[in-house]
Amino acid sequence: MAFLDKALDKARQLFGFSSSSGFASSYQLASPFSVGTGLAPVIASDLGYYGPGTPATRLDALKCPPIFRGMALLSTLIAALEIEYTDGTPLSADDAWMNQGEGSITAGQRHAALLQDLMFDRDSCYWVQREAGTIKAALKLPRELWSLDWLGNVVIGGKAAPVQEDFIYFQSLLPLGLLEAAADSIEHFHDIKNTIRSRSKNPIPMVELHITEEFEGTEKELTKAQKDWSIARSAPDGAVAFTPKGIELIAHQINDAGALMTEARNAVRLDFANFLNQAASLLEGANGASGTYENTLQAKDELITLSLATYTTPIEQRLSLVAAKPVRFRTSHLTTATVAAPVTAQGNTGTATPTQGEITA
Repeated sequence: MAFLDKALDKARQLFGFSSSSGFASSYQLASPFSVGTGLAPVIASDLGYYGPGTPATRLDALKCPPIFRGMALLSTLIAALEIEYTDGTPLSADDAWMNQGEGSITAGQRHAALLQDLMFDRDSCYWVQREAGTIKAALKLPRELWSLDWLGNVVIGGKAAPVQEDFIYFQSLLPLGLLEAAADSIEHFHDIKNTIRSRSKNPIPMVELHITEEFEGTEKELTKAQKDWSIARSAPDGAVAFTPKGIELIAHQINDAGALMTEARNAVRLDFANFLNQAASLLEGANGASGTYENTLQAKDELITLSLATYTTPIEQRLSLVAAKPVRFRTSHLTTATVAAPVTAQGNTGTATPTQGEITA
Protein backbone atom coordinates (compact mmCIF):
# COMPACT_ATOMS: atom_id res chain seq x y z
CA MET A 1 0.00 0.00 0.00
CA ALA A 2 2.95 2.32 0.56
CA PHE A 3 3.70 2.52 -3.15
CA LEU A 4 0.02 3.06 -3.96
CA ASP A 5 -0.12 6.02 -1.58
CA LYS A 6 3.08 7.47 -3.03
CA ALA A 7 1.79 6.92 -6.55
CA LEU A 8 -1.40 8.83 -5.78
CA ASP A 9 0.56 11.71 -4.31
CA LYS A 10 2.85 11.78 -7.33
CA ALA A 11 -0.15 11.59 -9.66
CA ARG A 12 -1.55 14.75 -8.13
CA GLN A 13 1.69 16.52 -8.99
CA LEU A 14 2.13 15.10 -12.52
CA PHE A 15 -1.50 15.20 -13.62
CA GLY A 16 -2.45 18.44 -11.91
CA PHE A 17 -5.21 16.91 -9.77
CA SER A 18 -7.09 19.31 -7.53
CA SER A 19 -6.74 18.38 -3.87
CA SER A 20 -10.38 19.32 -3.26
CA SER A 21 -12.16 17.67 -6.19
CA GLY A 22 -9.69 14.98 -7.25
CA PHE A 23 -10.17 15.89 -10.92
CA ALA A 24 -7.43 17.07 -13.23
CA SER A 25 -7.42 20.84 -13.46
CA SER A 26 -4.70 21.38 -16.08
CA TYR A 27 -6.08 19.30 -18.96
CA GLN A 28 -8.93 17.10 -20.09
CA LEU A 29 -8.95 13.38 -20.85
CA ALA A 30 -11.22 11.87 -23.49
CA SER A 31 -12.13 8.33 -22.43
CA PRO A 32 -14.90 6.09 -23.81
CA PHE A 33 -15.61 5.01 -20.21
CA SER A 34 -15.76 8.49 -18.66
CA VAL A 35 -19.01 10.01 -17.45
CA GLY A 36 -19.09 13.69 -16.66
CA THR A 37 -21.04 16.89 -16.97
CA GLY A 38 -18.40 18.81 -18.92
CA LEU A 39 -17.75 18.68 -22.66
CA ALA A 40 -14.75 16.49 -23.45
CA PRO A 41 -12.90 16.45 -26.78
CA VAL A 42 -14.94 14.58 -29.39
CA ILE A 43 -13.51 12.18 -31.94
CA ALA A 44 -15.22 10.67 -34.96
CA SER A 45 -15.67 7.22 -33.41
CA ASP A 46 -17.58 8.76 -30.48
CA LEU A 47 -20.21 9.85 -33.01
CA GLY A 48 -20.46 6.36 -34.48
CA TYR A 49 -18.49 7.23 -37.60
CA TYR A 50 -15.55 5.11 -38.71
CA GLY A 51 -13.65 6.74 -41.54
CA PRO A 52 -10.39 5.48 -43.02
CA GLY A 53 -7.91 5.00 -40.19
CA THR A 54 -10.42 5.86 -37.45
CA PRO A 55 -10.05 3.37 -34.57
CA ALA A 56 -13.03 1.92 -32.76
CA THR A 57 -13.45 2.37 -29.02
CA ARG A 58 -12.99 -0.40 -26.47
CA LEU A 59 -16.65 -0.11 -25.52
CA ASP A 60 -17.75 -0.74 -29.11
CA ALA A 61 -15.32 -3.66 -29.40
CA LEU A 62 -16.40 -5.28 -26.13
CA LYS A 63 -20.04 -5.12 -27.20
CA CYS A 64 -19.12 -7.70 -29.87
CA PRO A 65 -19.56 -11.11 -28.13
CA PRO A 66 -16.75 -12.86 -30.08
CA ILE A 67 -14.25 -10.15 -29.08
CA PHE A 68 -15.39 -10.21 -25.45
CA ARG A 69 -15.08 -14.00 -25.33
CA GLY A 70 -11.65 -13.97 -26.97
CA MET A 71 -10.42 -11.30 -24.56
CA ALA A 72 -11.88 -13.21 -21.59
CA LEU A 73 -10.15 -16.45 -22.62
CA LEU A 74 -6.70 -14.88 -22.90
CA SER A 75 -7.16 -12.68 -19.81
CA THR A 76 -8.15 -15.68 -17.70
CA LEU A 77 -5.18 -17.69 -18.93
CA ILE A 78 -2.53 -15.02 -18.30
CA ALA A 79 -3.99 -14.16 -14.87
CA ALA A 80 -3.30 -17.74 -13.78
CA LEU A 81 0.38 -17.57 -14.74
CA GLU A 82 3.40 -16.68 -12.64
CA ILE A 83 6.69 -15.40 -13.94
CA GLU A 84 9.91 -17.35 -13.48
CA TYR A 85 13.40 -17.32 -14.97
CA THR A 86 13.81 -19.15 -18.25
CA ASP A 87 15.98 -21.77 -16.54
CA GLY A 88 12.98 -22.73 -14.37
CA THR A 89 14.20 -21.13 -11.13
CA PRO A 90 11.96 -18.78 -9.10
CA LEU A 91 12.48 -15.03 -9.20
CA SER A 92 15.02 -13.46 -6.87
CA ALA A 93 14.05 -10.90 -4.24
CA ASP A 94 15.00 -8.07 -6.63
CA ASP A 95 12.61 -9.34 -9.31
CA ALA A 96 9.86 -10.62 -7.01
CA TRP A 97 7.71 -7.55 -7.76
CA MET A 98 6.70 -9.16 -11.07
CA ASN A 99 4.52 -11.68 -9.20
CA GLN A 100 3.33 -9.30 -6.48
CA GLY A 101 0.22 -7.17 -6.42
CA GLU A 102 -0.17 -3.67 -5.04
CA GLY A 103 -3.09 -2.75 -2.81
CA SER A 104 -6.27 -4.34 -4.14
CA ILE A 105 -4.71 -5.00 -7.57
CA THR A 106 -3.32 -8.50 -7.86
CA ALA A 107 -0.47 -9.49 -10.14
CA GLY A 108 -2.93 -11.51 -12.22
CA GLN A 109 -5.16 -8.47 -12.73
CA ARG A 110 -2.14 -6.39 -13.72
CA HIS A 111 -1.03 -9.01 -16.23
CA ALA A 112 -4.56 -9.27 -17.68
CA ALA A 113 -4.82 -5.48 -18.01
CA LEU A 114 -1.41 -5.39 -19.70
CA LEU A 115 -2.49 -8.05 -22.20
CA GLN A 116 -5.70 -6.13 -22.93
CA ASP A 117 -3.73 -2.97 -23.66
CA LEU A 118 -1.50 -4.85 -26.09
CA MET A 119 -4.53 -6.47 -27.71
CA PHE A 120 -6.59 -3.32 -28.17
CA ASP A 121 -3.95 -0.58 -28.53
CA ARG A 122 -0.68 -2.53 -29.20
CA ASP A 123 1.23 -0.88 -26.32
CA SER A 124 1.09 -0.37 -22.57
CA CYS A 125 3.06 1.21 -19.74
CA TYR A 126 4.03 0.34 -16.14
CA TRP A 127 4.69 3.00 -13.55
CA VAL A 128 7.32 1.59 -11.18
CA GLN A 129 8.79 2.50 -7.82
CA ARG A 130 12.53 2.11 -7.46
CA GLU A 131 14.73 1.99 -4.39
CA ALA A 132 18.44 2.37 -5.06
CA GLY A 133 17.70 1.60 -8.71
CA THR A 134 15.87 -1.66 -7.95
CA ILE A 135 12.18 -1.96 -8.85
CA LYS A 136 10.04 -2.71 -5.82
CA ALA A 137 6.47 -2.30 -7.14
CA ALA A 138 4.55 -1.53 -10.33
CA LEU A 139 1.19 -0.18 -11.45
CA LYS A 140 -0.20 -0.31 -14.97
CA LEU A 141 -1.15 3.15 -16.15
CA PRO A 142 -4.62 3.50 -17.73
CA ARG A 143 -4.09 3.78 -21.47
CA GLU A 144 -5.86 7.12 -21.80
CA LEU A 145 -3.53 8.82 -19.27
CA TRP A 146 -0.31 8.68 -21.28
CA SER A 147 1.24 8.81 -24.73
CA LEU A 148 4.70 8.86 -26.35
CA ASP A 149 6.53 11.78 -27.94
CA TRP A 150 8.65 11.40 -31.09
CA LEU A 151 11.70 10.58 -28.94
CA GLY A 152 9.92 7.69 -27.25
CA ASN A 153 9.47 9.47 -23.91
CA VAL A 154 6.35 8.81 -21.84
CA VAL A 155 4.15 11.91 -21.93
CA ILE A 156 1.72 12.63 -19.10
CA GLY A 157 -0.43 15.71 -18.86
CA GLY A 158 0.90 17.04 -22.15
CA LYS A 159 4.56 16.98 -21.14
CA ALA A 160 7.30 14.39 -20.91
CA ALA A 161 7.58 12.88 -17.44
CA PRO A 162 10.73 14.22 -15.72
CA VAL A 163 12.01 10.76 -14.66
CA GLN A 164 11.64 8.30 -17.54
CA GLU A 165 13.17 5.51 -15.45
CA ASP A 166 9.88 5.43 -13.53
CA PHE A 167 8.19 3.81 -16.54
CA ILE A 168 8.44 0.51 -18.43
CA TYR A 169 7.04 0.72 -21.95
CA PHE A 170 5.61 -2.44 -23.56
CA GLN A 171 5.03 -2.82 -27.29
CA SER A 172 3.12 -5.55 -29.10
CA LEU A 173 4.60 -7.75 -31.81
CA LEU A 174 1.80 -6.62 -34.12
CA PRO A 175 1.84 -3.42 -36.20
CA LEU A 176 -1.73 -2.47 -35.25
CA GLY A 177 -3.99 -2.92 -32.26
CA LEU A 178 -7.41 -4.53 -32.58
CA LEU A 179 -9.23 -1.19 -32.35
CA GLU A 180 -7.48 -0.01 -35.52
CA ALA A 181 -7.15 -3.26 -37.45
CA ALA A 182 -10.70 -4.48 -36.83
CA ALA A 183 -12.50 -1.10 -36.89
CA ASP A 184 -14.41 -1.95 -40.09
CA SER A 185 -15.44 -5.38 -38.80
CA ILE A 186 -16.57 -3.91 -35.48
CA GLU A 187 -18.71 -1.36 -37.32
CA HIS A 188 -20.07 -4.15 -39.55
CA PHE A 189 -21.02 -6.24 -36.52
CA HIS A 190 -22.95 -3.33 -34.99
CA ASP A 191 -24.73 -2.74 -38.32
CA ILE A 192 -25.85 -6.39 -38.30
CA LYS A 193 -26.90 -6.16 -34.66
CA ASN A 194 -28.96 -3.03 -35.31
CA THR A 195 -30.65 -4.68 -38.31
CA ILE A 196 -31.62 -7.72 -36.22
CA ARG A 197 -32.91 -5.47 -33.45
CA SER A 198 -35.05 -3.56 -35.95
CA ARG A 199 -36.48 -6.82 -37.31
CA SER A 200 -37.25 -8.03 -33.79
CA LYS A 201 -39.16 -4.85 -33.05
CA ASN A 202 -41.12 -5.19 -36.30
CA PRO A 203 -41.80 -8.93 -36.70
CA ILE A 204 -43.47 -10.40 -39.77
CA PRO A 205 -46.95 -11.82 -38.90
CA MET A 206 -47.08 -15.61 -39.27
CA VAL A 207 -50.75 -15.59 -40.33
CA GLU A 208 -52.41 -12.92 -42.45
CA LEU A 209 -56.16 -12.70 -43.04
CA HIS A 210 -56.21 -11.07 -46.44
CA ILE A 211 -59.56 -9.56 -47.56
CA THR A 212 -59.97 -10.22 -51.28
CA GLU A 213 -63.30 -8.42 -51.77
CA GLU A 214 -64.30 -4.85 -51.25
CA PHE A 215 -65.19 -4.61 -47.59
CA GLU A 216 -65.54 -1.63 -45.36
CA GLY A 217 -65.66 -3.13 -41.93
CA THR A 218 -65.40 -1.05 -38.81
CA GLU A 219 -62.31 -1.23 -36.62
CA LYS A 220 -64.36 -3.06 -34.00
CA GLU A 221 -65.48 -5.70 -36.53
CA LEU A 222 -61.95 -6.25 -37.81
CA THR A 223 -60.54 -6.59 -34.30
CA LYS A 224 -63.26 -9.10 -33.37
CA ALA A 225 -62.53 -11.16 -36.49
CA GLN A 226 -58.85 -11.20 -35.62
CA LYS A 227 -59.52 -12.38 -32.05
CA ASP A 228 -62.06 -14.98 -33.18
CA TRP A 229 -59.55 -16.43 -35.64
CA SER A 230 -56.85 -16.60 -32.96
CA ILE A 231 -59.23 -18.40 -30.57
CA ALA A 232 -60.27 -20.85 -33.26
CA ARG A 233 -56.65 -21.65 -34.16
CA SER A 234 -55.74 -22.41 -30.52
CA ALA A 235 -58.85 -24.55 -29.88
CA PRO A 236 -58.96 -28.37 -30.29
CA ASP A 237 -58.82 -29.31 -34.00
CA GLY A 238 -57.48 -25.81 -34.68
CA ALA A 239 -55.24 -27.24 -37.36
CA VAL A 240 -58.33 -27.43 -39.60
CA ALA A 241 -59.46 -23.94 -40.59
CA PHE A 242 -62.47 -22.53 -42.37
CA THR A 243 -62.21 -19.20 -44.13
CA PRO A 244 -65.37 -17.33 -45.14
CA LYS A 245 -65.90 -15.90 -48.57
CA GLY A 246 -63.82 -12.84 -49.26
CA ILE A 247 -60.98 -13.79 -46.88
CA GLU A 248 -57.77 -15.47 -47.99
CA LEU A 249 -55.49 -17.11 -45.44
CA ILE A 250 -51.81 -16.38 -46.04
CA ALA A 251 -49.26 -18.21 -43.89
CA HIS A 252 -45.86 -16.51 -43.92
CA GLN A 253 -42.86 -18.81 -43.67
CA ILE A 254 -40.48 -17.31 -41.14
CA ASN A 255 -36.80 -18.02 -41.81
CA ASP A 256 -35.17 -17.66 -38.39
CA ALA A 257 -31.66 -18.00 -39.82
CA GLY A 258 -32.34 -15.23 -42.31
CA ALA A 259 -34.17 -13.01 -39.84
CA LEU A 260 -31.30 -13.29 -37.35
CA MET A 261 -28.65 -12.99 -40.11
CA THR A 262 -26.90 -16.11 -38.83
CA GLU A 263 -24.58 -16.48 -41.81
CA ALA A 264 -23.53 -12.83 -41.69
CA ARG A 265 -22.81 -13.04 -37.96
CA ASN A 266 -20.79 -16.21 -38.47
CA ALA A 267 -18.76 -14.51 -41.18
CA VAL A 268 -17.92 -11.60 -38.88
CA ARG A 269 -17.06 -14.06 -36.10
CA LEU A 270 -14.52 -15.67 -38.42
CA ASP A 271 -13.04 -12.23 -39.09
CA PHE A 272 -12.73 -11.58 -35.36
CA ALA A 273 -11.12 -15.00 -34.88
CA ASN A 274 -8.45 -14.04 -37.40
CA PHE A 275 -7.88 -10.65 -35.80
CA LEU A 276 -7.57 -12.30 -32.36
CA ASN A 277 -5.40 -15.14 -33.70
CA GLN A 278 -7.77 -17.68 -32.15
CA ALA A 279 -9.63 -20.72 -33.43
CA ALA A 280 -13.15 -19.69 -34.49
CA SER A 281 -14.65 -22.61 -32.55
CA LEU A 282 -13.39 -21.06 -29.29
CA LEU A 283 -15.40 -17.90 -29.97
CA GLU A 284 -18.72 -19.73 -30.27
CA GLY A 285 -21.23 -19.63 -27.46
CA ALA A 286 -21.75 -23.42 -27.80
CA ASN A 287 -20.19 -26.23 -29.76
CA GLY A 288 -20.36 -29.99 -29.95
CA ALA A 289 -22.49 -30.95 -32.95
CA SER A 290 -20.96 -33.84 -34.86
CA GLY A 291 -20.35 -31.61 -37.86
CA THR A 292 -18.43 -28.95 -35.95
CA TYR A 293 -16.66 -30.90 -33.21
CA GLU A 294 -12.91 -30.37 -33.13
CA ASN A 295 -10.16 -32.14 -31.26
CA THR A 296 -10.36 -30.39 -27.90
CA LEU A 297 -6.74 -31.02 -27.09
CA GLN A 298 -5.58 -29.40 -30.31
CA ALA A 299 -7.84 -26.32 -29.91
CA LYS A 300 -6.73 -25.65 -26.34
CA ASP A 301 -3.08 -26.27 -27.11
CA GLU A 302 -3.30 -23.79 -30.00
CA LEU A 303 -4.88 -21.20 -27.71
CA ILE A 304 -2.01 -21.48 -25.22
CA THR A 305 1.00 -21.99 -27.47
CA LEU A 306 -0.02 -19.65 -30.31
CA SER A 307 -2.77 -17.19 -29.34
CA LEU A 308 -1.57 -16.44 -25.80
CA ALA A 309 2.07 -16.37 -26.90
CA THR A 310 1.26 -13.44 -29.21
CA TYR A 311 1.04 -11.28 -26.08
CA THR A 312 3.17 -13.11 -23.50
CA THR A 313 6.23 -13.10 -25.77
CA PRO A 314 6.70 -9.29 -25.90
CA ILE A 315 5.91 -9.03 -22.18
CA GLU A 316 8.55 -11.64 -21.34
CA GLN A 317 11.14 -10.03 -23.59
CA ARG A 318 10.52 -6.55 -22.17
CA LEU A 319 10.64 -7.69 -18.53
CA SER A 320 13.83 -9.61 -19.26
CA LEU A 321 15.53 -6.28 -19.99
CA VAL A 322 14.96 -5.11 -16.39
CA ALA A 323 15.35 -8.50 -14.65
CA ALA A 324 18.52 -10.11 -13.38
CA LYS A 325 18.25 -12.70 -16.16
CA PRO A 326 15.67 -13.63 -18.82
CA VAL A 327 12.17 -14.42 -17.56
CA ARG A 328 9.10 -16.22 -18.89
CA PHE A 329 5.53 -17.03 -17.88
CA ARG A 330 5.37 -20.51 -16.39
CA THR A 331 2.82 -22.31 -18.60
CA SER A 332 3.62 -25.98 -17.92
CA HIS A 333 1.06 -26.34 -15.12
CA LEU A 334 -1.52 -24.40 -17.14
CA THR A 335 -1.00 -26.65 -20.16
CA THR A 336 -1.30 -29.73 -17.96
CA ALA A 337 -4.49 -28.53 -16.30
CA THR A 338 -6.38 -27.39 -19.39
CA VAL A 339 -5.01 -29.42 -22.27
CA ALA A 340 -4.96 -32.78 -20.53
CA ALA A 341 -8.55 -32.48 -19.32
CA PRO A 342 -10.77 -31.97 -22.38
CA VAL A 343 -14.49 -31.39 -21.96
CA THR A 344 -16.80 -34.24 -22.84
CA ALA A 345 -17.57 -34.24 -26.55
CA GLN A 346 -21.23 -33.73 -27.44
CA GLY A 347 -20.89 -34.86 -31.05
CA ASN A 348 -18.00 -36.90 -32.41
CA THR A 349 -17.10 -39.05 -29.42
CA GLY A 350 -14.04 -40.70 -30.88
CA THR A 351 -10.81 -40.76 -28.90
CA ALA A 352 -8.96 -37.44 -29.05
CA THR A 353 -5.31 -38.10 -29.81
CA PRO A 354 -2.74 -35.65 -28.32
CA THR A 355 -0.36 -34.11 -30.78
CA GLN A 356 3.37 -34.64 -30.42
CA GLY A 357 4.88 -32.73 -27.51
CA GLU A 358 1.61 -32.15 -25.57
CA ILE A 359 1.59 -32.76 -21.85
CA THR A 360 -0.98 -35.40 -20.93
CA ALA A 361 -0.03 -36.22 -17.35
